[in-house]
Amino acid sequence: MEALSRSEKLYHSRRFQAALEILEPKLRETPDSVELYCLTGKCRLKLGDAEGAAEVFGYALQLDVHSVAALQGMAQAFEAGGLLDPAIEAWRQALLREVSNEFARDNLARLLYHTKHLEDAANVLASGLQLRPEHPGWRTSLSGCLLAQGRLDELDELARKPRDFRRDNPSLHMNWVRAQLYLSSSDGNFLKKVAVEWASWHTPLSKDRPRLPSLEGPLRIGILNTCLHMHNTTQHLLGWLPHVDPERIEVYLYAGSQKTDAWTERAAKYASSLTSIAGLADVEACRLIQSHRLHVLIDMNEFANGGRLALIALRPAPILLHWYGNAITTGLSVLDGRFSDEFAEPAGTLDDSSVEPIIRLSGGYHSYTDPPNCAAPVFETDRDQQPVLGCIHHPAKYSLEFLEVLKEILQRAPQAKLVCRRDVFQDRLVRQRFYNRLRAVGLPMERVELLGDEGAISTLACFNDFDLVPDSFPFTGDATACDTLRMGVPMVSLQGEHLCSRRGASLLKQIGFEKWVAADTEAYVAIVCELLSDLNRIRSIRRKVAEAFQKSPLCDGAHLAEELTVSIEALVARQPL
Repeated sequence: MEALSRSEKLYHSRRFQAALEILEPKLRETPDSVELYCLTGKCRLKLGDAEGAAEVFGYALQLDVHSVAALQGMAQAFEAGGLLDPAIEAWRQALLREVSNEFARDNLARLLYHTKHLEDAANVLASGLQLRPEHPGWRTSLSGCLLAQGRLDELDELARKPRDFRRDNPSLHMNWVRAQLYLSSSDGNFLKKVAVEWASWHTPLSKDRPRLPSLEGPLRIGILNTCLHMHNTTQHLLGWLPHVDPERIEVYLYAGSQKTDAWTERAAKYASSLTSIAGLADVEACRLIQSHRLHVLIDMNEFANGGRLALIALRPAPILLHWYGNAITTGLSVLDGRFSDEFAEPAGTLDDSSVEPIIRLSGGYHSYTDPPNCAAPVFETDRDQQPVLGCIHHPAKYSLEFLEVLKEILQRAPQAKLVCRRDVFQDRLVRQRFYNRLRAVGLPMERVELLGDEGAISTLACFNDFDLVPDSFPFTGDATACDTLRMGVPMVSLQGEHLCSRRGASLLKQIGFEKWVAADTEAYVAIVCELLSDLNRIRSIRRKVAEAFQKSPLCDGAHLAEELTVSIEALVARQPL
């Protein structure tokens, strides 16, 4: 059909309105053409008319209920209109009709993951791998689903069987590295080894350091964040960014994802530019960043949140640093430093577990700011006398050792109950799997409650229902621990032997509550049970905890901005022009 052919050419040249001017009259002449309806719907989608597109794809489905093209178009129209559940069903129907359809499988899994149907997403991806075992994208996405649910054994098997997929799949390997942080068997030397292994497999050989640009005017500092939106990385960035002296530092922001919101806009106000590198290959992104002639580039993500370590390894700037995503060394020898503090990484004890030099900041590396619509802490409560242990930890943080300690605490404090909140618990299947895991360890499930987020975590409102937060181990809290202390809730943390196992202890020491830091599990249980024995007392000290946190360096963005600036200036001064 000539009209269809001409319209397709216009569509592919992005002349969508011109294509519609041919298609719509032709549809009146030929109202039984599924192909014409589908192309018309695609043009309307491109022009932003999601409702009109859905109507057209609906006509196509009336003509052929089995049309995969019409189902895919309907799914895209529903999603564009914000109707995610109908979009999921349309993608599911398209995949049922054509099980080899990669496009439908990719989009169904993506939407299921986005809407926290993690178990369904994992099943869709796993069934795809049965058809194409070597598919790298499905393997990577499945690893993300498994990590989000804390299914670490399955993630390890996915990465290694039927062969070792880590070497040729850097994203899968990155998720696997992240998973090692949750294991009690991982020590500092092992974590360094796996980080170095990732870097040696997936980054180029170290290049010569680029020469520093002219030092006339402010230093040009780039900040790369894959979550430059409402996320704890941006939350802490906004704590110190407004305090940067523009006569000394000029900030360039690089966003690693397309997602933007009010936090993105707020951060951009304090920067000379905001550039998205989402979708750019590492080499392209490196060239773009190099064109800005930075003096320093700061990475914020390391192995978390789709970090861009391979891009950092290309040396987009003469001086390369890491700040905030502190849980493990990056493994990159090209880095000139990683910001930390004396409590998290005491001098002379943990230096060997880091590839990059550790730059210890006197007030810690945090700069906490309240999240939007933050609930006010409640210091006076008329809640009943049943103590509530509250956890909002990532599911993977509930190690077997941590669960055994929780079981002992509940045995020794029979009046207490445990409340676990997390957005993934909105998924009934994920919640049931986690419930079965806790029951298998022997926790008294009649005193355990699993809840979704429902805004209670994002606004911090749930903390007003908690009497004490037992910090997870070996992967201790960081952003969630800051939220806990901000709301004045007592927290007990076990201090381990490597960075990610010392973060909660570092925060408690920063605010002067080192008495809640335990050296071993026996001390941990004793501290928690002693606090729970006098419920009125632990409720009465909430105001002191909140005030100590807010007065601490953890909330002093001006101090952190100055420390970062001085450290950066010293590094620049040591480099030849």
